[in-house]
Amino acid sequence: MEEPEQTGDRKRILERLEEWSVVTAGQLEQAGRMAAERAIPLEQALHNLRFTASADPYTVVSEYFGIPYVDLAHFSPDPDAVALLPEAEARRLQVLPLFRTGNLLMVAVADPLDVEAADRVRDLTGLEVGRALADASRLAGKIDRLYGGPEKPEEIIRDLSEEFEIPLSILDRLEAGEEEAFAAPIAEFLQKLIRAAVRERASDIHVNPEKDGVTIKFRIDGILRPHLRVPKKILYPLVSHVKVKSNLDIAISMRPQDGEFHVTRPEGDLDVRVSILPTIHGENLVMRILNAAGMLMDLSALGFSPPVFAAVEKLIARPHGIFLITGPTGSGKTTTLYSVLSRMDSEKLNIITVEDPAEYKLAGIRQVQVNRRAGLTFATALRSIVRQDPDIIMIGEIRDLETAEIAVQAALTGHLVLGTLHTNNAPSGVTRLVEMGVPAFLVASSVIGILAQRLVRLICPACREPSPRETRLLRELLVRTGQGESSGEAVALRGKGCDRCGDSGYRGRTTIAELMVMDDRLRELVGKDTPTAELIEAARAGGMGSLLEDGLAKAAAGRTSLEEVSRVVEIEESLPAD
Repeated sequence: MEEPEQTGDRKRILERLEEWSVVTAGQLEQAGRMAAERAIPLEQALHNLRFTASADPYTVVSEYFGIPYVDLAHFSPDPDAVALLPEAEARRLQVLPLFRTGNLLMVAVADPLDVEAADRVRDLTGLEVGRALADASRLAGKIDRLYGGPEKPEEIIRDLSEEFEIPLSILDRLEAGEEEAFAAPIAEFLQKLIRAAVRERASDIHVNPEKDGVTIKFRIDGILRPHLRVPKKILYPLVSHVKVKSNLDIAISMRPQDGEFHVTRPEGDLDVRVSILPTIHGENLVMRILNAAGMLMDLSALGFSPPVFAAVEKLIARPHGIFLITGPTGSGKTTTLYSVLSRMDSEKLNIITVEDPAEYKLAGIRQVQVNRRAGLTFATALRSIVRQDPDIIMIGEIRDLETAEIAVQAALTGHLVLGTLHTNNAPSGVTRLVEMGVPAFLVASSVIGILAQRLVRLICPACREPSPRETRLLRELLVRTGQGESSGEAVALRGKGCDRCGDSGYRGRTTIAELMVMDDRLRELVGKDTPTAELIEAARAGGMGSLLEDGLAKAAAGRTSLEEVSRVVEIEESLPAD
């Protein structure tokens, strides 16, 4: 008698025979009738009817595509071969290295038609790639075991619950020397948590204590999603372990603490920024995952429209002036700034940044991190930076008049200054500087451009489908914003949710933006301290597209949804007056 798992594996292979064009739908239907009449397996019926050369579905697919079959239940891949492919790529591609012979790397695949996966492995390893067919479920399970996870959440909870059969009141009184009793399992739990967050592309891990338990959430594509719920008694050991790793005071539980720790992984190192806040139910822990490899994107990959991208390239090539990026927290300003810096020639240019905090370490760039306790503020750092003969100065955020004044003076004396502000649109950036106390004529003569941006989620390509209701509204909005020439053909899409996107309907993010480039007319208006509404009209007359227009264009192109655009842009307020 076959094991249930083995029967399920065969069923999954049989279900894909038509998809792979090994047999036709009519042949499957005829074989299905024979199987039912004679009480024989479907694969045997296919063979009896001579639709397949064998009764073994694995052999059928293997021979049809000319690739060998590997039974992963009885095959142990070479660890050295497995180490050649990063975990993230193995999971994404559903490919597992089996062994290496000379310049050939043999890999297991679940889909014989997916040649792009083999091409990607070839690019990553520099080796020729041979493919072997494997059952999809066994392949996924083997990847989990060889790369160290992911364990089922309920198993983690059970193991930890057994480990901490101690009342919380006693845990609270444990001395530092006694923490070794729970350090090992908690360290393993934290490691698995971070690994799961990276695998799911999360930017933050939230550990939220409640009255009767602890909810752990991941922020994925800017949205918080529940991941796990664990017993309340695990909170104290977990927070204590994070404090120790972050060099924080484990004895302090009644005031906020901030720190960071480093995680070393074969796929690439991570920095984890830690924030701890006391609440009525215990200390709330938020860990931000700083993955430099995923952060440092090329400017061209951020999703700017061609006109905006071309204009930004011209602005950052200017020898002096202030170029500002604006938007609320979480709108991707830091990513854009780092992407701009990555295009600079740090060998020929002296580039210095002042940040709070310096989230990523950039090769060839001098980075200064604000330390208010030591008296190192944005302003004091900038005063020293301008004496370091810089070509380009990047200011993490312009927060006060003193910082703004130094930035303006640096721009007027021949430096290119990059910085961020918190404003809702591009023209409001100059208004904000004037409100800080910078004279309007200095703002007009120093600012060269302001980019306002938001992040919107991309519709999952695996489950996107038309949305008739949103299509009607999208076409109407395109007409009202002056983009009506293509509105009749526009189709709004939505993601219905699938395994690939975690049933959210979205996977990944892109940028929508508006760019105000300062020209003579705008400088004249800014110098006169013109109200923001008039600046917006003048910028629009000069060719600036709005955030809403860019969002609608991306919705019309099927990249994001109208619902997502409305989440980050006030549609009615952004529409032009009738």
